[in-house]
Amino acid sequence: EAGSEDVLFNGLSKILIEKRKVDPKRVPAEVMERLSEYTMPGVSSATGIAARDLERLVEALGKARNGIIIYGEELLKRGDPVFVNSLLVTALMTLSELLKKTADTRSRVMSLKPSGNSLGAWGLGMASGDIPWDKVKAAYVLLGEDEGDEDVLGCLQQIGFVIVQASRPSPMMSIADVVLPSPIWAERAGEYVNMDGRRSKSGQSLLPRGDLLQDSETLVRFAKKLGHDLSTG
Repeated sequence: EAGSEDVLFNGLSKILIEKRKVDPKRVPAEVMERLSEYTMPGVSSATGIAARDLERLVEALGKARNGIIIYGEELLKRGDPVFVNSLLVTALMTLSELLKKTADTRSRVMSLKPSGNSLGAWGLGMASGDIPWDKVKAAYVLLGEDEGDEDVLGCLQQIGFVIVQASRPSPMMSIADVVLPSPIWAERAGEYVNMDGRRSKSGQSLLPRGDLLQDSETLVRFAKKLGHDLSTG
């Protein structure tokens, strides 16, 4: 059932230990203590998953090699931020670490973020929480080739001053007070973070027309006008 995900993850961890898929001696004492409250009947009741199905799932997890736990952005929207950060994510990581101990596999957690390269933005702390739109007086939107989200567009319409840096016309550009040009994907080079958290490089295959700057150069020059130095050397 929705809202019982932390119980499921912790319950699976506890069952892995009880079924000797993981040697209890290899589990930290604080983890054992945290998992002590979970029982098969309790987990089954809270999640709505039959005990036999939980056992089958644990059996499959115990046999997995190079397993991946995938979760989407909707999972992180449930409950308050304290609940999400302190319980749900901890439960996910605990399960992943225990799976690594079942047979020294390479189990890992993969986060499905809402759009291209947004995992990189999360890693930089740029997308870790909601934007307090009622307190925003100005916005700089690095849109690139995207058209933008309708919900964000509605919020931007309430803001006094909007700058949009984009590659092509869009509804978001139409409400901007200032529009700055942005190269298309083939005209830029840089780094991106893929779905499973690996950092990769992308090369530039086309030269931009005229004196079009890379997005990073535009940001550095714009910041300099405001008295800030964003240059990297």
